[in-house]
Amino acid sequence: MNDYTFHLQALSDIWMGGPLGNKTKEPILNEKSLIGALRWWTEAIIRSAGGFACDPTATDSLSKNTTCDADHHCLACEIFGCQGWAKRFSLSIHETDGADESAKAGEFRYQAGRENNRFSVKFDFFYPSFPAGLKAILLRSAFVLFKYGTFGGRIGAKPPIAGSKTENEPWHKDYGLVRMINKISLPGISMSQIRQISDSMMDRFKEGKEAKIASMKPSEPWPNFNYFFFYPFIRGSKKASAVLNYEQINDSILGLEEDKLAKRKGAAEWQRWLRGHDINKPKAEPQQSKRVFFFRCGRIWGWAKDENMLTKDIIPQLAAVLGENADAFLTGETILKKVFGE
Repeated sequence: MNDYTFHLQALSDIWMGGPLGNKTKEPILNEKSLIGALRWWTEAIIRSAGGFACDPTATDSLSKNTTCDADHHCLACEIFGCQGWAKRFSLSIHETDGADESAKAGEFRYQAGRENNRFSVKFDFFYPSFPAGLKAILLRSAFVLFKYGTFGGRIGAKPPIAGSKTENEPWHKDYGLVRMINKISLPGISMSQIRQISDSMMDRFKEGKEAKIASMKPSEPWPNFNYFFFYPFIRGSKKASAVLNYEQINDSILGLEEDKLAKRKGAAEWQRWLRGHDINKPKAEPQQSKRVFFFRCGRIWGWAKDENMLTKDIIPQLAAVLGENADAFLTGETILKKVFGE
């Protein structure tokens, strides 16, 4: 039996609430929250292959009219479960860097000053008949998250101005940074195969449901991994440029005035897209979260609305502010070709 265990090193605190919320208000990584994060990244990857993946947290009309259930569900729900359909895998977290008496089973806490802060994430599958294709999608999506992504909440606080009064406040810390430290052999699958599996799942939708999916669109485009961007994309492979502070980010990237809550007249569409939240939007309308994240260590990642916004606006503008070439950024499409193949 293959051992699908990822060995990771935490480089910062990780903030993830549990199923009942993180009542201790302490940075923590737990299994159920990690599964939720992994599902979000897997959904984006399925969409990048041309497949359909619902968003169970969305409130728009598309989601309400295409609710997945036990008999008729999308590829993401086939893997992670939905109402009446349970997931058929388990994920377990184990400390591997010495005993932490404060950590419960299935949890990990970063400890500043501890030499390595290492932990492992192990996948087990309940049934030998669990389809090999679904296993490959899940495990390779986990690989993408662990190698290129970040974990949990509080990752949106922008780096402060050096020497400012708030420089060392908790909301300016880096959260969710990890590094994968082992090589792992994973079952293979291509992007075209993911599309085929997704299409076969959609054929099982109730009559009329597929037509609704084809004719309706969410109020805001759901994340598609083809339009993700990362900088610097391989930790340690290059010297990170000077870290942007929040004044530079507000001004040059998000198109905001000095008062970060004020809208700048004439801000470009790509700037409004990245900042998400719009204080002038009616309260009755759902707000969108920001779509770009900056870290004091120099990392940046986020996603664009479409390919044109990614290649014509966001990457060139970020590169100019950083004093970099556009090829310093890695796109999601490039990552997928490397991890999955076409």
